[in-house]
Amino acid sequence: MMRSFILLAGLFLFTITQSIAQREANIWYFGANAGLDFNSGVPVPLTNGQVNTAEGCSAISDSAGNLLFYTDGLWVYNRNHTSMPNGFGLLGSNTSNQSALIIRQPGSFTTYYIFTVDGGNGPGGLCYSVVDMTAQGGLGDVTSKNVNLYTPTTEKLAAVKHANGLDFWILSHESTTNNFQVYLLTAAGVNTTPVISSVGTAFTNFADFNGALKVSPSHTKVGMAVWGSDYAELFDFNPGTGVLSNPITLPSITTWPYGLAFSPSGQRLYISTEGSNELSQWD
Repeated sequence: MMRSFILLAGLFLFTITQSIAQREANIWYFGANAGLDFNSGVPVPLTNGQVNTAEGCSAISDSAGNLLFYTDGLWVYNRNHTSMPNGFGLLGSNTSNQSALIIRQPGSFTTYYIFTVDGGNGPGGLCYSVVDMTAQGGLGDVTSKNVNLYTPTTEKLAAVKHANGLDFWILSHESTTNNFQVYLLTAAGVNTTPVISSVGTAFTNFADFNGALKVSPSHTKVGMAVWGSDYAELFDFNPGTGVLSNPITLPSITTWPYGLAFSPSGQRLYISTEGSNELSQWD
């Protein structure tokens, strides 16, 4: 069942996952030097951010909610809001829907992975870079940069915990097929052999690369907005194997579905559209 709503305020997209510890996601930086701090229980505006981007970005804090670093997929800024010495030239894009995603390496409190996707089926593809928070006196630095997993990819990127509660799945989608490529991040690093699920509608429109990819709070559903062809898809996801299955197509009520998110219960899926204030709710 679908309902339509008129939004009174604009929506912004920020790459975040229910899979990380609650306070690690308490500080956001996004947009034109904007930010929000949720540590008090209510959002407090921040104006000291260094990113200036219209689309994807990511930030990470420690378990107490203290900012560690943030990125727009191109630059990496430490907690003092200065670029890490090697924190430049990442292969995300300021035109990529989900340009960057930060995940702490399982079993470590000092090593973090930044996954990036280029914009518009660009040559950068899906890459990862590694941040060592013991470097630079605890301010951190990028120690490995732009390790390519495959190219070309779409702008769709998400992460979710493995069924074992320790490891992470990194979800992405190829640019001209119906293939999802899903990579496993463990304490040993990234397994570069992906789980490939050929499921759903194959992308035939160049602009299908755009639109969000999100995982439900239960870790068992995946939603995907397909901007170029005006629809969204819903899939079952197996957090033990990384396999997607059972696609359901959700037609958009207007053009250019872009943002997408599940409700906290996972019983509702919300889809926003570019260029309008309309939000669709699917039950």
